[in-house]
Amino acid sequence: MADADDYTIGPVADTDDYTIEQVRIEQIEKGDWIATLKADGSPLIWCVDIKVFEHKKAAGEPPMIGLQARPEPGQSRVATSRAPVGTVVHRVVFKR
Repeated sequence: MADADDYTIGPVADTDDYTIEQVRIEQIEKGDWIATLKADGSPLIWCVDIKVFEHKKAAGEPPMIGLQARPEPGQSRVATSRAPVGTVVHRVVFKR
């Protein structure tokens, strides 16, 4: 079995407050923070609340991972990300 570090591709940014790592989407867990882009191209950092594995083999789809943030009261949109297993995403690790 692969070590967790085998899935970390490398740091993208490292500051006094946080590190942004490139990891495969399947390594993201509930409670992890990720950085994605909004429709307008601006960055969005959000905490993963739901992680699901989907595989619609009959439809010919590759295995997919879906990530979703917790909906905030009064919020009409919720941050989501859905991508094939192996897709590189950006995990934000805060230094506390």
